[in-house]
Amino acid sequence: MGNEEGAGAFEITASGPRLRFDAPAHVAVVGSAELRVDDRPVARCTVVPVEPGQEVSVGRTQDGLRCYLAVAGGLAVDLVLGSRSSDVLSGLGPGPLPPGDVIGIGNPARPRGHMTPPAPGTTPKILRVLPGPDDIGPDGVPRLADTDWEVGSDSDRMGVRLLGHEPAHRATPAVASRGTITGAVQIPPDGGPVVLLCDHATVGGYPVAATVVRADLGVLGQLRPGDAVRFELVDLGDARRALAAAQRSLDRAVVGWYPVRSD
Repeated sequence: MGNEEGAGAFEITASGPRLRFDAPAHVAVVGSAELRVDDRPVARCTVVPVEPGQEVSVGRTQDGLRCYLAVAGGLAVDLVLGSRSSDVLSGLGPGPLPPGDVIGIGNPARPRGHMTPPAPGTTPKILRVLPGPDDIGPDGVPRLADTDWEVGSDSDRMGVRLLGHEPAHRATPAVASRGTITGAVQIPPDGGPVVLLCDHATVGGYPVAATVVRADLGVLGQLRPGDAVRFELVDLGDARRALAAAQRSLDRAVVGWYPVRSD
């Protein structure tokens, strides 16, 4: 979109909104949901011009739980602690948008033209993890990796709850409360792992059996209820190489300038 890093955008969960524009704009949706302008389908991952009075609608997501709608110039929402995002747990940020809300748009730069769509995910979804820091028994982490897990219906932006035929351990070791991070695989007393997402609490007292590598946090955020999940144990070198590869892929994703012609 040509926006600065950190510009505001819409995060859409499961299905999208209908947005009416009062001024000319350029929009783009990254993700698997169908995008329409005045009920006319248009290409996703491509900058699309919108005229005053036109309505943009986003359908249901198809491969993953979330997609993102950006507007050239970014959404004009106030910064809170240096961020334009929302934290559901603490109530910080603009929060969910109610019907009829009006949002301004910043000054647009020259919009970029096309983003290479991400490749469809595998089945089951694979989350690479570093083991530890807590010891959940001699067979705890291997059992975590050898089990087929399913995303539970009570998952949310705070954490992804996983269901399996067997718990990840037979006894919960006691640990002191301490700071938590996104991607931590907590093991509560029932043995069903909870993988922390972006709105997790700042402290927690459940043992952490493993941590999802940064390169796979995007996969974690796209998990929907019913998805099959497996953990793959890696070492720190693997995690660093995966992050470097993910960054290279992102750097190459956006190409061209608007308008993009397809002959």
